[in-house]
Amino acid sequence: MMSELRKTIQLNPDYGSPWGLWLSHPICPPYQGAFLTPDSFLLSEDLKDRMAAWLKLWRENYANVVEEESNQWTLGFDQHAWAEEGHVIADLIEEEAPGYEVVRGFLSYL
Repeated sequence: MMSELRKTIQLNPDYGSPWGLWLSHPICPPYQGAFLTPDSFLLSEDLKDRMAAWLKLWRENYANVVEEESNQWTLGFDQHAWAEEGHVIADLIEEEAPGYEVVRGFLSYL
């Protein structure tokens, strides 16, 4: 018996991807060369807003840290609370995009 291929979405903020979503076969493919967005998976506006706030925290407290301290969080930022919110977002994506499992790539920042 052949097993069905698992469909996964990678949730991983990155300097080059505005939404931190990675996948080879989204529900609604973007134009060639465009990045995936919550609309690529038909996600709700509420989830989109929650993701935007979460990604904004990453940009302000990790991605924009001065170069000498790159790959570090700003002093005093609660990265574990940020990761917990990432887990909640990942669970919500799985609820709103049935058939997909979310790989929590954001944990690499801890």
